[in-house]
Amino acid sequence: MPLESIPVLPYDQFLILNTGLVIGLPERHCVNYFGFQSGKQIRLISCIADDLSRSVYVSSSLVSRDLPLQSFTRQVLVLLLLPVLAATWAEAARKSRERTWRTHVATVMKSLGRQLAQAGLELCTLPYRAVIHLDAIFASGGRMLFTRRGLLLWHTRRYARRNRCKGPVDFIREMWVAPVVSLTALAGLALRHPIELAISGPVLLLWLVSPVDDAYLPIPRT
Repeated sequence: MPLESIPVLPYDQFLILNTGLVIGLPERHCVNYFGFQSGKQIRLISCIADDLSRSVYVSSSLVSRDLPLQSFTRQVLVLLLLPVLAATWAEAARKSRERTWRTHVATVMKSLGRQLAQAGLELCTLPYRAVIHLDAIFASGGRMLFTRRGLLLWHTRRYARRNRCKGPVDFIREMWVAPVVSLTALAGLALRHPIELAISGPVLLLWLVSPVDDAYLPIPRT
């Protein structure tokens, strides 16, 4: 894609567009996000891949080098939690006459905890899931273009290798990309934007320990 054909958006629209493309849609994920100097400004490029449509959404924004920007991490966290809180509020408002308030509140809180845990797990395993999806995209693309075999087969060898993981060592070996991304980002932020660590630091720490978390979580591997 020629650079000139990539739409240039104001940063606020760029932020809303790209976070809105991925929140609540597990088949979409950011495969590349970077910036480079363009004259006296910085041009940001974001690439969002869609596993189902086999398409990539590319957008860009021109920003000043000295302008403080709204955090992508903060926006993602807000959009990730909004559906959970909205669903909890709707469930809390639907109290049946037969149920006591004590039982109703306990049920709502249990549901909220389950939804928050699911959202946290999705956030915790985000880098690894991006690798899984990219592997599936390249595998299906190779089958369509070259081998023409297994076109309806979605689970790749990486899925089978993941399902064979038994302990922390296996999961660290399989999910190494998450700690590497975490340590790289932590080092970069500490050197260039230490203030951003207050927002992004907890998320990056989750990525750092995600292989160990996955090893001990009692969830099925499909």
